[in-house]
Amino acid sequence: MHLILGGYGQGKKAYVRQLLGEEPEWFLFDSGTPLESQWAALEALIAGRSQERRQGRLQARLAVWGLELAYGLWFPGGEEASGGISEGMPLDRPEGSPGDLPESRPGETREAEAGISLASAPAPMPQEPGGKNSDFLEKCLTITRQEPDMLWLAAPQGGGIVPMDKRLRLLRDGWGGVLQSLAAKAERVDRVLCGLGMRIR
Repeated sequence: MHLILGGYGQGKKAYVRQLLGEEPEWFLFDSGTPLESQWAALEALIAGRSQERRQGRLQARLAVWGLELAYGLWFPGGEEASGGISEGMPLDRPEGSPGDLPESRPGETREAEAGISLASAPAPMPQEPGGKNSDFLEKCLTITRQEPDMLWLAAPQGGGIVPMDKRLRLLRDGWGGVLQSLAAKAERVDRVLCGLGMRIR
């Protein structure tokens, strides 16, 4: 597993293309589709890739973008968390990718797509991060076991700002815990800032 971290508009996709020397096969999470449907679509894509691999036809690696959106939907009250975003945040998604909605195009903005908002107020988590987060992590790791060389692209949230609302702190801290656990499991971790990538693991 290869984990690539970077904020929105920082150039994660371009970095992946440069790193691989080719266009990967993209899968995009979005905040407007039920999470279970998106997990199922990703698993179906991986199953199809497994068949192509057995037939010797598979070439491009799989890159999954927007994992923070999946976490925002999974988090209790997640629809609110993924939907209330700061205006003007540019989309950073490949065109024509699975999960892409018809009205989204590169360079456009859309409230439902820019990530987990620390300005909204999701319902409280039933327990502190680290317990129930294991369900989300296990789902990610199960998918990774099916496609070991896949790339996960994710955006850290919060920017060092600590929300006053405890519920928002749980959201931010829970997502931070997920990234720490994924980084610990990943064979490689890169960070992208201002279009420049750095390997940090």
